[in-house]
Amino acid sequence: MKISTLLFTICIGITVLLSLFALVGWIVDDLLLASFSTAYIPMAPMTATSFLLFSTAISLRYNSASKFRWFVLFIILVLFTLSVNVLLVIAHVPGFIIEDKLISNNTMFGLVPMGRMSPITALLFLLSTFSLFFLQSSKKYAGIISGIFSLLAFFITMVVLVGYLYNTPILYGDTTIPIALSTGLCFLLTSITLFMCNGYDQFPLLLFCGNKTYARLLRTFLPLTAFLILASGTFQTYVRNRYFSNEALIISIVVIIAMILVTFVTIYLSRIISAQIDKAESEKSRLRSIIEVTTDLVIIFNENGKPLYFNKAVYGIIGQHHRSIPDNLTMTSFFSKPSNDFIQNTALKLAKDQGYWKGESIIVSSTGKEFPVSHVILYHKANETEKAYYSSVMRDIRELKASQQKIEAINQQLIAKNMEMEEFVYALSHDLNEPLRMVSSFLQLTRMRLQDKLDEETTQYMDYASGGAKRMNTMIKDLLAFSRTGSVGMDFSICNIKTILDEALANLFPIIQENGASIRVPDNQPQLLGNASQLTRLFQNLIGNAIKYKSNEPPEIEITVKEFNDHYFFSVKDNGIGIESEHYRDIFKIFKRLHTSKDYNGSGIGLAVCKKIVEMHGGNIWVESAHGKGSNFHFTLKKNLVDFSIS
Repeated sequence: MKISTLLFTICIGITVLLSLFALVGWIVDDLLLASFSTAYIPMAPMTATSFLLFSTAISLRYNSASKFRWFVLFIILVLFTLSVNVLLVIAHVPGFIIEDKLISNNTMFGLVPMGRMSPITALLFLLSTFSLFFLQSSKKYAGIISGIFSLLAFFITMVVLVGYLYNTPILYGDTTIPIALSTGLCFLLTSITLFMCNGYDQFPLLLFCGNKTYARLLRTFLPLTAFLILASGTFQTYVRNRYFSNEALIISIVVIIAMILVTFVTIYLSRIISAQIDKAESEKSRLRSIIEVTTDLVIIFNENGKPLYFNKAVYGIIGQHHRSIPDNLTMTSFFSKPSNDFIQNTALKLAKDQGYWKGESIIVSSTGKEFPVSHVILYHKANETEKAYYSSVMRDIRELKASQQKIEAINQQLIAKNMEMEEFVYALSHDLNEPLRMVSSFLQLTRMRLQDKLDEETTQYMDYASGGAKRMNTMIKDLLAFSRTGSVGMDFSICNIKTILDEALANLFPIIQENGASIRVPDNQPQLLGNASQLTRLFQNLIGNAIKYKSNEPPEIEITVKEFNDHYFFSVKDNGIGIESEHYRDIFKIFKRLHTSKDYNGSGIGLAVCKKIVEMHGGNIWVESAHGKGSNFHFTLKKNLVDFSIS
């Protein structure tokens, strides 16, 4: 059980016990149960009943805020009616004389009748019910209003208890109907429960929570003050009644004890506050040391643009060696005119609205030289101790810009070299294709002329030569296609994966039918930016390989897709012959084959083309497989490719 729940339970329990004792006392005609002494007026029966009702309502509110809402409101209405009725009767306004039916006799306590609810009690019940009513509301300021009412009830109760402890009857209503001491104790407890119901994030407990200095002081000195007031009054009453009545001596003893307690508490708090101040100063000194030695430029300035602080690096930029800020210096003194206009009109407003702004600016040094900086501006809101201000951190990015220019130049050179290489491969493939076709044609002509004169061995040699020429022709065509895949300047557009898969499956329809392959496609087929023909070829190659490298079972292929923040994750899974783990990387190399042409036709370029297409779309491709257990090819495709090209 939490401490707060335990405290709430104790307060409610004591209130209920005192109320029950009072009711029992009136029922059995033993009024000592309704008061602590014959010297004090007993708690009225209607007061005890009201406390039981209030305890029920506050308990329901604390444990189940919404479940019993209407029942709690009904109790509030009843208590409000009873309290207003008492005040009307006291003011001689016609009302319901409810208490006459609860009291069997008209016994007097001094000059006032016993068993009547005091007007102070009625007022305290009104304040408490108002507080509980606003606890039921979800309005913006309901918690604050509830806290104000409960705090008023708490302070009035403290006045009542002080009146009893310091023998000042006027403070607890002696001139009308006095409030009972037990009633005052119950209101003290119910006020505490109202504070707890309202929560630690609402007034008034909000003032006492947290590690701020004022919260530490409040939660120490206010309870101490209340304790000293109540304890000293209790001590004086006890000593005066039991031992002696020397008022001066009693007061002196109380003052000495109070001084000792306050001294101890002050020393304790001083140590805590001193430790906090020392820690804050240490943190401040450490941060200042870091800021001073950094090469970044750090400036703090107010909302009018007047600099409040520079670090050492800034003084070097403005060409000033002594550590003082010139009076004529403003934020406009540091930046070029375009940068200054942007900062004044845009960056500062964004920082104020969003808390910060990040970008690049141009600094002008004391020699008039301009250079770029990465720039962050933070906005710090005003608080109780200081006005709002901005902090600005800048980093010299001249070397970074130079490096970026070098990288850009190298990239342009690489693009040019790649274009030259692609043109060379294209030309070479085209030039090789012609003599190869001539060799193949003359081999066929020679075989036709000498068919009757060739022996079996020579015929076999002729077949080897023709087959080699055909394979070479296929490799040249594939090499030509590979060189064209991912060429610079390819068009990108919004592609529908459903359309791409439909086209790839239509192209593969004959071999799908021939091999009895079953293919499952995903239900969620997204759209993305890419090259439609190349993506069609990607899926066509992967599905075609899954059918080609089938096992003894009919091919079963499953295509899935998952969406992530910036990319889609595709998988093409089959039940084919699988791939050994040592070949995972080799299969994506150009002309790399794991099987002979007798077993499976092809040039070994299909997966290399897939790899190039995926990389063209900003993704990666890899395989998970085991021999005899099928393969699962995974690849990613970026969602958005803006101005993307293959270098």
